Amino acid sequence: MSIVPLKKVTLAGIAHEKNTVMQSLQELGVLHLIDISPQPMAQAPSDPFKRNREAIAYLESCSIRQRALRRHPQHFDADKIIDQVIATKRKSQELTDAIENTEKQLDLLKPWGNFKLPSPEDLKGLQLFFYVVAGSESGKSYTTIKKAALPHQIVNRDNSCLYVVVISDRQPDLPGISPVAVPHLSASELEEHLDELLDQKDSNRTHRIGLTRYINLLREHLGEALDDRDLNMASCQTYDDSGLFALQGWCPIGVIERVEVLAEQLALAIEIIEPAPDEEPPTQLQNNETWIGPGEDLVSFYNVPNYHTWDPSWLVYFSFIIFFGMIVNDAGYGFVMLGITFFFRGAMIKGGMRRLFRMMLALSLCTIAYGVLGGAYFGLTPPDSNFLSKLRWFDGLDLANLNTMMWVSILIGCVHICFANVISAYNNRRSQKAIAHVGWIIAISSAFAAWHVTASAFSIEGTGLTQVFYTGIAIGMGLVFLFNQPAPMTGKGLFQRFTGGLQGVFDITKAFSDVLSYLRLFALGLAGGYLAITFNNLAQDANDLGSFGFILSILIIILGHTVNFALAIMSGVIHGLRLNFIEMYSWSIEGEGKVFSPFKKNVKASQEQPSATNR
Repeated sequence: MSIVPLKKVTLAGIAHEKNTVMQSLQELGVLHLIDISPQPMAQAPSDPFKRNREAIAYLESCSIRQRALRRHPQHFDADKIIDQVIATKRKSQELTDAIENTEKQLDLLKPWGNFKLPSPEDLKGLQLFFYVVAGSESGKSYTTIKKAALPHQIVNRDNSCLYVVVISDRQPDLPGISPVAVPHLSASELEEHLDELLDQKDSNRTHRIGLTRYINLLREHLGEALDDRDLNMASCQTYDDSGLFALQGWCPIGVIERVEVLAEQLALAIEIIEPAPDEEPPTQLQNNETWIGPGEDLVSFYNVPNYHTWDPSWLVYFSFIIFFGMIVNDAGYGFVMLGITFFFRGAMIKGGMRRLFRMMLALSLCTIAYGVLGGAYFGLTPPDSNFLSKLRWFDGLDLANLNTMMWVSILIGCVHICFANVISAYNNRRSQKAIAHVGWIIAISSAFAAWHVTASAFSIEGTGLTQVFYTGIAIGMGLVFLFNQPAPMTGKGLFQRFTGGLQGVFDITKAFSDVLSYLRLFALGLAGGYLAITFNNLAQDANDLGSFGFILSILIIILGHTVNFALAIMSGVIHGLRLNFIEMYSWSIEGEGKVFSPFKKNVKASQEQPSATNR
């Protein structure tokens, strides 16, 4: 639950040994390189390995695979295999389109029967025109054709249309009626062509399955190509002069010894120093994989914190879990989530998404726990005689608890923001800025306490607590005014303190709106709960209509709760993260960091993803 401390490493050596040094550093894989080359790096193509990735992805999506080759066969040509895979993919797409087009032509020709259009020579200047006429023989459209006095024949009919063929030397002028295009091939010829296309598709699929045995080798080839590209890019980030070269990089302090050993082995000069106060090293987060790993993914998804701040992974993770459970506010939906989580468990773990599985599991369990405490199960509240009612601490679907739930939501907001200020105060403990954060803690806590004792539902008469809390607000804002902008005690410094203090005091409106933003915790949960109740009531009303009403009620329950479940999940994710990344972050995270990206070998895809089971 921390940001890994880094040190700046400078290495220098002889120019003709540069390639060996760079390869060794790539094998070591611990340095985040700093570009110290005086020449700007040339812009690289967006993705020079697009075809490689496309070929691998196409083979990986194949449901049936051959046993993957473990060794390079003689005369293995990766580019040739990639060309074959891409060609197979293109052919598969073309065959699929051709099959769909042929099937559409067969459907279009079906009402007209199995026939073949005569050649123009046989028709002797005449043409056949095909009309789909709405209505019956006595209808207006067919009457229009009869009035044209042209040879015609009704070849088929259904409940709504007549299928009429007209013979004429040119397209007849029939108001409101246009001919339709029919295929030039007969139905039997189209069916024969469709069989040929299906055979080709089967053959192409078999060829694709045969190519899957090269998956691991293609992954390995891509990894080697990426390694070569990274090595060339890294070699361009060094400083070269007078037969010597130098490079710099950030290194985690836990692996500094490995760099020192490598420098000694390669006879390199090495210098290791602490980051300067004005430098911005990259950020490497380090967390417990089981408990905080998913939180690290959440933080990295939004933005990486600055190196000089703190790692909010644990706070974001646990806050998000709690907020999500409060917003969904239904144990039944929690059990559905739990079922979905375990249904996809194998796919997530196999696909390298173990952290996602853990997060979904935690979200499901928290939703179940909060729903059980609130007594909400698919919008239903168990009766007092049911054992589940004994587990209920409050009624999460009762509007009579509105004031209590508002109070709890605002309390959570105050605690969350105050905790963010506690961490900021600790991180700025060597600066007067920490006192301003303490001032915010005092002001927000005092404001909540003052509101608590003066609210109608929680009034405490005959005490002087209100004045005490108002005094706390004044003291807190005074500290914010005095220390929000630390500056020297000079004329210019005092002016900076004054303007910075005013800016800090004006942030009281921000604090007010941020705290009130946490009301969404109960508001969204209550809205979802009452939407579930509404669907239940509609289903109950439909059930009273008889046997058809029972079917209708089942449809309402399934569709209604599916929609409400999807809305609850979206609300829980969006607003649960928003309260962390917008409200909480603004009080504790200053600046955005860079991701620590070590110069290393790409993991071979054969190790990255296990091959599929033969089927």
